[in-house]
Amino acid sequence: MLFFLALSISCTFLCIDAVAGDGICSTGASATTGGCVAYEHADFDGRHQDLRPNHIKTYVGDRMNDKISSFRVSPGCRVVVWEDRDKGGASQAFGECQYIGDDWNDDISSWQCECR
Repeated sequence: MLFFLALSISCTFLCIDAVAGDGICSTGASATTGGCVAYEHADFDGRHQDLRPNHIKTYVGDRMNDKISSFRVSPGCRVVVWEDRDKGGASQAFGECQYIGDDWNDDISSWQCECR
């Protein structure tokens, strides 16, 4: 119990909410943009959209709406997504994700790159 408590306390900003069991995410950070990158397909493939640290895309645009499948993040950053534009509907936080899982795949309309 003490080990679990210490682990929970040390996990602050970069703790990522649970991801669907079929998601492929890690605590790694490989974006070289200084922010976050959303990709149209799994494995960081297809069209992409860059977002500077601590900025929000209230609408991803018609080319990326409901098409995002993976994210790269810079060190100290995470992604927060919403299913609707203007940060509406359900939300979820992700770190680096090769595939965000079936629950969120192709279901994102707004997102934020949150960095400390």
